[in-house]
Amino acid sequence: MESDGQLTGIWFDLGNLIFSKAGIDYAWKSLPTNRLFGEMQNNIGRKCSIGWFKTPEREKFAKFSQPIYSDPRVVALVRKDSTLPDSISAKELLSLSTTHLIVKKNFSQGVYLDKLIKIMPAENVIVTSADYASIVKMILAGHGNVFIITPVGIKNILEEAGGVMEQFRAINLLDVPIENERRIMCTASVPDEVMKKLNQTIGKIPKQYIDKLLIQK
Repeated sequence: MESDGQLTGIWFDLGNLIFSKAGIDYAWKSLPTNRLFGEMQNNIGRKCSIGWFKTPEREKFAKFSQPIYSDPRVVALVRKDSTLPDSISAKELLSLSTTHLIVKKNFSQGVYLDKLIKIMPAENVIVTSADYASIVKMILAGHGNVFIITPVGIKNILEEAGGVMEQFRAINLLDVPIENERRIMCTASVPDEVMKKLNQTIGKIPKQYIDKLLIQK
């Protein structure tokens, strides 16, 4: 959200494009992530949210569009003074007793990483509902030392946290597959005909348009 209250960003741009081109009436509504997730689970209203991963758990209560695009391989965000190498396998990183991973509540990192996170000691996983800028500040304050994130938008997040770009670096996770297909997730009450229109429209979006958005952000 810009200082004047206007929405901006990849999902806002793509959402406007997809729903308008599909001829679907829509309105934007800002909700905390966990409230949105709860309303999805309980099928409250005809709601759609953009940019989610499809997981077996979510398929039990939600409908998903076809993929809009696939994220680049995720990275681990750490403080610049971390002793971790610039490249490491996620399996090794998440098995280290010194790794205190911050994860966002109700978020998925993809099947591969979700399985690794699930077997980590509970005391090494910090679950939070905080926004990305606040998570960056948590790491600076020593409340956790690793956060896994897509490279897209890291610059904007660090700027929102107070221009702390020089205090962080990204670590390559060598073993993580590129499986992170971003989709539109909708409540079960959204008609199949609407999902069909969304899918048809997504299939017509030029890849070059999405690539340009990613580069800009």
